[in-house]
Amino acid sequence: VPLERAPLWRTGPSLSMYAGTGLLSSVDGTVAAGPAFTIQAGFYLNQHIGIMGDIMFGWRENEVGGTLFESRYMLELQAMPLQLGIVHAGGYVGGGWAYRFEDQVRDRIGNSGTGAYTAGGMLQRDINTRLALTARAGVLKAHDERMVDLLFGLSVY
Repeated sequence: VPLERAPLWRTGPSLSMYAGTGLLSSVDGTVAAGPAFTIQAGFYLNQHIGIMGDIMFGWRENEVGGTLFESRYMLELQAMPLQLGIVHAGGYVGGGWAYRFEDQVRDRIGNSGTGAYTAGGMLQRDINTRLALTARAGVLKAHDERMVDLLFGLSVY
C-alpha cells in the first residue's frame, strides 16, 4: 500500500520525549513502580543508527512514606533496522550514571550515585516524514539492582 507521502526520515538531529512507568530501587532493596519521564537529544547518522543523550527522572514513595527520586544521565546507541509499512522496530544499548535521592531512610544513607547500563527494544509508528510515536521497554542495571522502564512518547527527526 503506497503511503501517499514521503516515508519517515531519521537522518540528522533528533529529539524525543517519553512518559510512562519505571521500577525504581530503594536503598532498602525494594523495587516498585513510579512515574518516569525521559528526554533525549542526539543525531541519527543514517536512517537506522542514532546516538542519543538521555536524561530520565522518576520518583515513588518508599517503604517509610518518604520520597525516592531517581535521575539518570545516559548516552545511548539506537538501531532501528526493521520496517513493515509505517511500523519500525529496533533496540538500544546505553551507559551512564544513575543518582538516587531518598527521604526518611532509617539508619541508612539514602543518597547514592552509580554507573548505569541499559538495553531494550523500541517500536515506532511514523506519523509523517519527521514525526513518530515511539514505545520503549528496557532493562536497567544501577544501584546493584535490575530495574525496568516502560515508556511511550513522540520522536522528532
